[in-house]
Parts: sequence; C-alpha cells; structure tokens
Amino acid sequence: MSLDIAQKSALLAGVTSLVPAVALTAGFPALGLAPSSIAVPMLSISAAFFAFASAYQLRRMRGPRGAAPIDPGLENQVLNAHAMVTMTDAEANLTYVNDRFLEASGYEREDLIGKNMAVLFADLETPVVQSIKESIFVGKTWSGETILLCADGSQIWTQTTIMPRLDKAGRLLGWMSVRTDITAARSAASEQDIVLSLHRMPSPIAIFCEETGAVLYLNDAALDLFGWDRSTYLGRRILEGPVGMDVPESYSAMRTLRNGEADHVTFKLVLNGRDFEAHLQLVRPEAARARYVVSLRDLSEMEELERVKDEFISNVSHELRSPLTSIKGGMGLVLSGIAGEIPEKAKGLIDIAHRNTDRLILLVNDILDMEKIAAGRMEFDLQPADLAKTVEQGLAEMEGLAQQYEVSFAPMLPNQPAIVDFDQTRMMQVLANLVSNAAKFSAPGSEVLVSLTSVPEGWQLEVVDKGKGIPREDMATIFERFQQASNRSGKRTNGTGLGLSIVKAIVERHKGRVTIDSTEGVGTTVTCVFPRGEYKKPTDVGIQAAG
Repeated sequence: MSLDIAQKSALLAGVTSLVPAVALTAGFPALGLAPSSIAVPMLSISAAFFAFASAYQLRRMRGPRGAAPIDPGLENQVLNAHAMVTMTDAEANLTYVNDRFLEASGYEREDLIGKNMAVLFADLETPVVQSIKESIFVGKTWSGETILLCADGSQIWTQTTIMPRLDKAGRLLGWMSVRTDITAARSAASEQDIVLSLHRMPSPIAIFCEETGAVLYLNDAALDLFGWDRSTYLGRRILEGPVGMDVPESYSAMRTLRNGEADHVTFKLVLNGRDFEAHLQLVRPEAARARYVVSLRDLSEMEELERVKDEFISNVSHELRSPLTSIKGGMGLVLSGIAGEIPEKAKGLIDIAHRNTDRLILLVNDILDMEKIAAGRMEFDLQPADLAKTVEQGLAEMEGLAQQYEVSFAPMLPNQPAIVDFDQTRMMQVLANLVSNAAKFSAPGSEVLVSLTSVPEGWQLEVVDKGKGIPREDMATIFERFQQASNRSGKRTNGTGLGLSIVKAIVERHKGRVTIDSTEGVGTTVTCVFPRGEYKKPTDVGIQAAG
C-alpha cells in the first residue's frame, strides 16, 4: 500500500484550521478506548504555520511551476529509508507496514497486516501507552519515545509520532505512526551515565589496553593516585604511573587472565607507600581491542579503622573487667551470708544478678582473648608435654559442669604418653570451650565422648556430643566471631559466640587444625589434630603436665 499525495500532505502539515466539533464513532478495543459520542475538537495547533507547511508540501510535490510533479515513488523510497511507518484502521488493526519497519522489527508483513497493533507493545498499562490513548481520544498528534516489541521478543527504543487520520466529516479512520530507531543513542547515553558514575567512585579504577598497556580510562580517584591530568593521560602507558604495575604479582595476574586460567584475579600492591588490594579483569569487547580493568581498594584505611576498633574494644573490655569482678565478689559475699541474713525474695534476685555477672565477665574475657589473638599479642609458651594427662586433668576439673547439664564425660585416652608441643593454659582453654559446648547441647542423661588417638599427622583430640546437631546453613560460619548455631537446643546456653573462633585461633597457633562435623538430630563432633612434639623423659613430662 502506497501513500498518496493527500496522505503525505496531511502527515507533514496537519490541520490548517479549527474543525467544528464532531463525535468519535469508532473505538480501539486493544488500547482500551470505548466508542464515544463525546464531541471533541480536532487539532488547531499553529493553524497559520500548518497552512503554510501544507501549501509548501503540495508545491514541492508538484515541482516548480511548469515542471513535472515529483515522483511519489521517490517519496516512498526516502520515507522507507529513513523511518518505520505503520497505519491502522479505526479498530486499531494494522493496514500498512513499510519495509524499514519489517527490517527493524523482524516481522513478516503477513504476520502483522490485519493484526491489532497491541502486538507491538510489551505492556499496555505503561504511562506512555496511557498518554497515547489520551491523545488519540481527543484527536491530537502524540510524539515521544516508545518501546517496540520485536518478533524475537527483543525490544528497541523508538522516537515515535502518531497522528490520527480523519475523513472530511472529521470521523476517525485510523492513525499513522512514524518511528525512528534510537536504541543506539539511548545505549550511548546509558554508557555515558555509567562513565559519570565511575568518575565519582571512591576507589581508583583504571582501564588499559591488553596489548600495549596504553591507558584508556582513569576515574578521579585513579587520577589522584597517579598524579596525572584528565586532559593528558590518554595514551600513556600504565607502567609510567607511580602505582607499581610492573611488580611480578601484576605480570603474573595479567598472564593468568590472558591464558584463560581465571576470569578475575585479586592480589596486593604497595602503591605510593600504601597497601592496596587490586581486582583485575580482562574484557574482550566484540568491536574493540581487549583491555584490562583494575579496581584498587586502599587497605591502609581499612587497617587503620580495624586498629581503632580493636583498640576501642580492648579499652572498653579492660575498663569493664575490674568493676565486674568487684561486683561479682560483693554479690558472692552477700549470698554467702557474711553480711547477715537476707530475705528469700532478695536472695533470688541477687543470685540472678550474680549469674549474669558471670556471663558478662566471660564475654569480656573472650573479647580480650580475641583482641590479643588478632593483634598477635597473646603469648604462647609451647613446651613438649603429655596431652593425655592434660585432658584427664581438665575433665576432672569440669565435673561440676557435667552435673549442671546432667551429662557424663566418657574419656578414651591412650595408654602411652601423647607428646605435643603446647601451652598448658591455652590447651585447657580449648578443652573447656569444646567440652562445655558439648555439655550444653547434649540431652540430659547422655554421654560426652572425649577421645585422644594417634593418627599419621600427630595426635587427634575429638569431642563428641549426642545433641540436636548444627543446622547446615550455620556450618559455613560456625568458626566466625559472635556466631552461634540456631535452634540447636531448647535450653538456654548463655554463650558469647566466641568460643569456637578462639578454639580455632589457639589450635592454629599450635600448628594444628580444627574441623567440625554435625548432623541434625544426631550430634556434633569437633576434631583437633596437633603435630607430635619432642619426647621427653617421663619425669620431665610429669613435671610439665603437673605444672
């Protein structure tokens, strides 16, 4: 279907004068427009200008006076080459689509002709579609950006103008839509927005050519780090900067990415006297050379924040420990009756406060221990000694704990000395944490198995309970600070969430390793493996164990 001169003139010129009010008699079911008897005025925008445009268009089509008219076929070719054109009838069914529309959308002509134009919209409830409805309802031309749904389900952005087609009596015959693909322009604008966002990122970001090392982009933070100017940095080699990209770690990381051994690499750099963590990726665009993208994270700032935090926790903990110890001692004396008889009701309240003070002191001590371990200030006096004797002694000292939780300890110790280089105090701390956890989470009347066996790596200490077990989702973080397993038992445990993290730190300082295995409803096994120590004579071992 081709457009005649009158249609093209109407498309470009519009309405030349105010048309008397008429009633719209046709509806557009797909767009939600019902037939209406409401009288609406037709377009009256800049009547004088459109009259001039209409006359000019007709003269252009006819050619200069005395000359042959311009070939309408040529007009169609120009329109097809430039824009996507569709026409509909009064029922919103497509009656015409040009070749340019078919090329851009991927449809076949027979797939569209006679179909409702709703097939071209992914969503008929968007504000844009509602605006189009309102304009068509009052007989106005609509212009703006729309999303065109293509045959393969993809979408393209178009700059669209939709103009009603009217007969001489002002009745709506349908409308014509002219679209221009602006997807590339919108993508470019979106990429520009991304670049602007990268400019403002607080972490330094650099992009450089994979082959030559030429710098392609630096954000503001990277420019400050390099000491370069935005107007002059393009084309300079990344190795010219002060960031030390020529260190062996950098070359090794780039080689790993180039060989396809990984999709990203993280390594550490010292740049301008500051520690950075570099995250490097190799990007291979389809229409451009491969380039490296590196983002840098300043570790010195994080280390300073971590130091301040640890220092604060340490100071607060030290300030808390002395008054808490004094409060606990005072309440203990009151409970013992040294200050005289106290009413039973008051005694119960003081007893609760006394137990809560114990919890606070335990938490403070655990925090101090973690702070010492993290700062490398916890002292370890590693001496070869019999670990079996230490375990036996520790279980005897914790018999009161077994009675409290209504469990029993079942030791399985070797008949020979289990010589390990360890710190007596810290090893007792490990044992106390593991055994107390097992007792807390065991069912009343059950046994807590504590075994020490010889394995190829050294000596293996296992603590096994028959409790509720640890949920699978908690296993990944069970050794982290302030982590406790959820819903392991209905009993109140009064834990700090630091016990296992302290155990892990102490065991690793003994050059050992700790693992945990748990099944919900069955129980939990914690395993510590320590390397063998140098054997000493029984008398020496006995002295060390006793000390």
